[in-house]
Amino acid sequence: MKVTLSHELSELQLTQHRRYTSIALILLLLIITLSFFIILISDYREFENDFNSDASKINSKFNYYIKQNEAVLEGFSAFISGLGEINSEMLNRYATKVESRFPHIYMLEIAEAVNNSNLSTFTKNQRKKGLKDFSVKAFDYSGNRDWRELSNADVHFPLIYLYPLPEESREVLGLDMSSHQHLSIPLSRANDSGGYETSSPFNLIEGDKAYVMFKSVDIGKEGSKQKFMSLLVVTAKKLLLDTIVNDNELGILIHHNSKEHTDPSGYLFHKQISLKNIFPIITFQSTIDDDKIGYVLSIKKQLKFSDFRWYLILIIAIFLFVLFYQSKKILLQNILMQKNAFDEIQYKSKVKAISHLTGGIAHEFNNNLCVVRGF
Repeated sequence: MKVTLSHELSELQLTQHRRYTSIALILLLLIITLSFFIILISDYREFENDFNSDASKINSKFNYYIKQNEAVLEGFSAFISGLGEINSEMLNRYATKVESRFPHIYMLEIAEAVNNSNLSTFTKNQRKKGLKDFSVKAFDYSGNRDWRELSNADVHFPLIYLYPLPEESREVLGLDMSSHQHLSIPLSRANDSGGYETSSPFNLIEGDKAYVMFKSVDIGKEGSKQKFMSLLVVTAKKLLLDTIVNDNELGILIHHNSKEHTDPSGYLFHKQISLKNIFPIITFQSTIDDDKIGYVLSIKKQLKFSDFRWYLILIIAIFLFVLFYQSKKILLQNILMQKNAFDEIQYKSKVKAISHLTGGIAHEFNNNLCVVRGF
C-alpha cells in the first residue's frame, strides 16, 4: 500500500512538473515575443525620427535655394526697372555676377509684351539693333522641338535678351514665351499679379530638366510704361546637386502640383527607390515654399534588416532560455529531493514496523516457552 502511495506521489509530482514546465515555456515564448515587438517598434520609431529629421534638412535646404532664386529674380527685375531700358551691356555685367554666384541658374532672360498688330514694327526695330535674323516664332517643347508659326493671340511675349548667349542660342531670340501652355499659364498669372510664378518642368535641348520663374517688369514713366517679363531658367540637376544628399537608399520625387504624382511629365526630379525586402517604406512629403512654386517634395526610404537590433532580441532569448533551463533543473532537483526524502521516510517506517513485528513475535515466543517449562 505504501509502495503504491509512493508511486502515485511520484507520478503526481512529475505531472505537476510537466504542467509547470509547459506554463513556464508558454510564458517564456510570450516574453520573448513581447520583447521582440517592443524592440521592433522602438527601432522603427527611431528610424522614423532619424529619417524625418534628415528629410526635413533636405526640405529646408531646398527651400533655401528656392528663396534664393526668388531673391535673384526680384533683384534682376528691380535692376531692369532701374535701368529704364534694355541695355545689354549693363545687363550682361549684372548677369555675369549672378551666374558666378548661383551656378544652378541656367539662364537669365527678358521678354517684351508686344501686341499682335505691332509684331511687324517690333521685328524691324529688333533687326535694326543688330539682330539680322530676328523673328517672332513659337516653339514645340515636345517631340522634335521644331519652330512653329505664331498663334493669333492678342499679345505675345518674345524673348529679346538672353544670358549667357552662345552662338547656337541666338535663334532662341524672338521665341514667344506665351506660345506654349505650360509657360503661358504661369506667365499670364505673373502678368496679372505682378508677383512671380513658376512653370511646370520641361526638358532643355541638352536633356536636363528645368523650370522657369516669371516676374512682370514695367519700364518707363507713369502713363507710358512698357510691359516686360523677367525670366529665370533653373536647372534641376545643378539645383539639386548640393541639396539632395548622396544616399542611394533614398527615393526622391519632386513634381509639379498641376500634375498627378504618377504623371512623369510633371517630374522635375525623380530617383526611384529599389525595393529590397518586405520591410515598410517611410515617406516624407512637403510642398516647396508656397503655391507659387507649385512643387511637392516626396522622400522615401525603406527599412532594412540592419536597422533593427536583432542582437538584442537574441541576447534576451538566450538569457530567458538559460533562465528557463536553470529553473527547470532546480525544479527537478527539488522533486528528486522530495522523492528521496519521502522514500527515506518510508524506509524508516518499514524498518520500525519490522522491528515492532519482530519484537512482538519474540515476546509471544518467550511467553509460550515459559509455559512449556512450567510443565
